[in-house]
Amino acid sequence: MNSPVDIWMWDFGDGTTATGQSVMHVFADTNTVHNVCLTTTGFDPGGVSCTAISCQEVFNFIPTPCESSFWYYPDSLNACFTFKGWANNTQIESWFWEFGDGTTATGQTVSHAFANPDEVYNVCLTTTGTGPDGQSCTYTSCQDVYINIPSPCENYFEAFTNDGNTYSFSGYVMSGVPADYFWDFGDGTTATGQQVTHTFQFAGTVFNVCLTTIANDPVNDTCTSTSCQVIFPGGGSSCEAIMSAIPDSSGYTYYFENLSQGEHSFIFWDFGDGGQSSQANPTYTYAEPGIYIACLTIGDSLNNCWDQTCLEIWVNAVQPDCQASFFAYPGDSLATSLNYLFINTSTPGYTSQQWAFGDGTGSMDPNPMHTYANPGIYNACLTIWDSTGNCQSTYCMEIYAGVVMGDYTLSGNVIAGNALADQGTVWLIGANNYYYAETTIDSAGTYNFGGVPAGSYYIYAMLTPGSSNFFDYLPTYYTSSLTWQGATIVSAGEPNGWYPINLVSSSTYGVGNASISGTISMGGTFKSGGAPAANVEIILFNSTGLPITYTFSNSDGAFAFSNLPYGEYTIQAEMTGKTTEALVVILSEGSSTANVSFVVNETFISVLGENELDKPALEAGILYPNPVGETLYLELSSRTLGKIIAEIIDLQGRIIHSEILILPDGSERISIATGDIEKGIYLLRLTTESRETVLRKFVR
Repeated sequence: MNSPVDIWMWDFGDGTTATGQSVMHVFADTNTVHNVCLTTTGFDPGGVSCTAISCQEVFNFIPTPCESSFWYYPDSLNACFTFKGWANNTQIESWFWEFGDGTTATGQTVSHAFANPDEVYNVCLTTTGTGPDGQSCTYTSCQDVYINIPSPCENYFEAFTNDGNTYSFSGYVMSGVPADYFWDFGDGTTATGQQVTHTFQFAGTVFNVCLTTIANDPVNDTCTSTSCQVIFPGGGSSCEAIMSAIPDSSGYTYYFENLSQGEHSFIFWDFGDGGQSSQANPTYTYAEPGIYIACLTIGDSLNNCWDQTCLEIWVNAVQPDCQASFFAYPGDSLATSLNYLFINTSTPGYTSQQWAFGDGTGSMDPNPMHTYANPGIYNACLTIWDSTGNCQSTYCMEIYAGVVMGDYTLSGNVIAGNALADQGTVWLIGANNYYYAETTIDSAGTYNFGGVPAGSYYIYAMLTPGSSNFFDYLPTYYTSSLTWQGATIVSAGEPNGWYPINLVSSSTYGVGNASISGTISMGGTFKSGGAPAANVEIILFNSTGLPITYTFSNSDGAFAFSNLPYGEYTIQAEMTGKTTEALVVILSEGSSTANVSFVVNETFISVLGENELDKPALEAGILYPNPVGETLYLELSSRTLGKIIAEIIDLQGRIIHSEILILPDGSERISIATGDIEKGIYLLRLTTESRETVLRKFVR
């Protein structure tokens, strides 16, 4: 017996079969899920015959060259909708919209107001362009759009406690109009006023607290609204609330599951639309489309347990970020490697993924390792989709496995100030493929790459520790940029082929007792979650925005800057092809250390949070109204005087608004004008000198 397995039998789920350990198959019916099964027959170590069967669903999806989709969002009153188109093909020549009410529009981004809020409109986008084969192509995608105008009197409230028994309640009317506030604490006592404080006498008992508001409706004079929350006084920290929510094919019904840790007899679900349940794992159907905040509260007085967690639930709404993406790098860190690790960096919201490595093999694993049999250029693709049909996307990239030789040469010199670099390393990084090469600077300050395949490239250079100017210059992209966005992309085969790089100099800074440390990981929205990102450049800037030093993350994803003087710094990570988000860190005598966590997401590097070990939490409620209109509000509670840096950040990590707020001692509602901000999804980041950073997401 040469192998314990004698027979490999494949059933492709389309009526055809094959035998052999490695086989290839062409599916005739595209856009169909096939249940592929492998049956193996052999002998166990005792010589007894045995059989095993394993199956996987294979989604055979072939996108059309001009395939497009779109997403939309309303303004604060749901009176007008903004529609944004997206397409795989960048050669789209026309975007044509039909709103289902007899009106049309053109352009990639358009706005439209529907006349009847009670109707469902079938909106369609038709794109026309040129496919990769040079032929004209057309694609149409449609969605049902539900118009939902909320009550102008709808209210909600927030609850804060420091000791578990005395709570501070703050009520709000969504429209912001004047109102009378009436509280029922569920223990036989009541109160009036927008902000009230109440002490519960029976710890370990659940109380259903309700707020009723009578507001001045601009249309109907007055109107009444009631909202309730469950309060569990006296709770401890011996348990952790964890929940999951999975939609069915309709997009309206969700299957909620309690995955909490610790002993807890009390379970309470709030689905965010007024619906509630005390079942362990309820199934809930939403009546209207929209974005809801569903919360799970658990508790047990005997086990000193109380905790709550919440999830954002998208009901029959296409999430704006449904896009496949990935990157790959040699599994053994060799430029000539045949082993590649593929990291799925797609936006969250999908439920399944399918890899095709370009050599006839594939995988359903989230982040597979693949070994190519022979050197070559392979077109690897990742397809993601969900069970509701709201998300489906494919992304492809060329993989240069093994020694792949081309016909071109790229050369240049590296300049440090007024002199040629004496020692250093230069990298050639593919801008439209995964070609990667490394070389050193010779004694004349020159670098040379030979045998380069056709394509577009970034050239990235740095001095090595043996250089006399090592501490005076930072790693730099051609022609002279700290970041890849400012780099000049070169093409193999250009007539000149000579590319001098002028290194960016660092600014001087003093020596002190402060430090900044942290980690960078492939966590975030990745399905793998938490894998360290090694050899990523971390750049530190002074308060005027000038670069002062840099470092690289180690094999654990960790980095550190020590012996820093007190002051204000900006820190960011740099990775080719990834937009980066910068974080402002303030070091002082009372707060001399800071710990920063970066996460590498699908197309950008974001700051997951600043976790200063010697800083208490900055208590913050829910940002409201959400979606916001001309102004957003957030209730804060702090016992420390000082300034707050408020920043609004878009999904590409760009800071589009920044201001300094003064926070008095005690509770304070902050407000930020948002009328001039373009409609979209944003993060609000609040940074203080003595408290942890706060992040809140909102829709404008």
